[in-house]
Amino acid sequence: MPLPIPLLFGQKPLTLSLYHSVRGFMTQNGVGNAMKIKDSGVTGIATSERCATVVLAIEGVVLQLLQDVARTANRTSNRYGASTNIELPTVRFSDPRHSIIVEDGGFATNSVQGCSLVVSTKHFRRLGRLFGALDCIHRLSSAGRTATQRELFYRVVADGTGLWRNQRQMDAAIRDATGLLRIGRPHLGILTTERGLIAGSLSLKDISTGCAAGATAMAPGSGGAPISEAMLNVDDSSLDVGAAHCVLVVEKDTLFQHLLQGRLLVTLPLILVTGRGYPDVLTRRLLQRLRRLAPQLPQVYLGDYDPHGVHIFLTYKVSCPFLHWLGMHEIDTKGIPKQAALPLSLHDKSLRASLLRHPTILDVAAYKEQVQTMDQKFELEALHAAQGSEAFAQHFVPEKIMRCGWI
Repeated sequence: MPLPIPLLFGQKPLTLSLYHSVRGFMTQNGVGNAMKIKDSGVTGIATSERCATVVLAIEGVVLQLLQDVARTANRTSNRYGASTNIELPTVRFSDPRHSIIVEDGGFATNSVQGCSLVVSTKHFRRLGRLFGALDCIHRLSSAGRTATQRELFYRVVADGTGLWRNQRQMDAAIRDATGLLRIGRPHLGILTTERGLIAGSLSLKDISTGCAAGATAMAPGSGGAPISEAMLNVDDSSLDVGAAHCVLVVEKDTLFQHLLQGRLLVTLPLILVTGRGYPDVLTRRLLQRLRRLAPQLPQVYLGDYDPHGVHIFLTYKVSCPFLHWLGMHEIDTKGIPKQAALPLSLHDKSLRASLLRHPTILDVAAYKEQVQTMDQKFELEALHAAQGSEAFAQHFVPEKIMRCGWI
């Protein structure tokens, strides 16, 4: 028997607004025109044009699938009702697990691998969530609005479709949707929640007066400014890196605050950044922009001497290949009391073994050597406590930077 179309989308079919939009688009433009917009880019265009492009892209994809399903349904049974062997329609998209972050928020992938889902009950839930996510994005773009993924989740829960039980399922559906449309999330109107912080020499300038303005022109000792979409959307000429010697990316918010309180920015002017653990999209996009605007500034990472610290560094490096590893290195642990060392947990050991198979670790002998000797872990807080706040911020970190002590 043919697969009922509403089953593809969970407990409810697509909303009537999307259904009527597809029919209207088909009537006005024809199938050929609908397919032409499937791979259209939306980078660098006005908001109204961006929204229109996204709407047409979604309608084209949905229309194509509905036609494929209809053709399959017509061939499923012969006139005597006997089943025939037919090829079920397939949804193909770039594998979202291999997506990388680019400065302008566009879609990019570091793999030629794709993902295919046959339209069948086996993939019923994932397809339902995929097209539910497309429906959310379609309504968002049709209204010319934006939302965070968290906001979208609450909206679909309020709709009562029953497709999503938690935020993780919604996030996975959004990744599938971006892979299908090949359009980056910012251009789909889906914003990232601010998590990263920045402090130091980076300032925003008022073009009309030439004076520094905004939260990034900060005095030492402040708590840092959030890395926001607004910061990434300002004109290039409004950003000034001042006398910065480098961009220092630190793993944790605690270390970020310790360095500010220890007056690192007075000792050595630089741009201080943290993604507060595994980096968010906005933090990586900012680092890419700083690299483009100030390529003379080295960008270096400082994190814990443990497998997770290295893994966070590698997460940055996928989208920011220019990032160097400032530490902690094995030699940095010599000044830490032995009792501050922590044993590797089973998870740490498993991650360490995985790192030793990672292409980036295998390609750089110095990286591999550091991971191989990592038989216990030391946190940066231990080094900070051993040296003292001022010595750590005014001597250890700036001296390591000035002698280019990164790998």
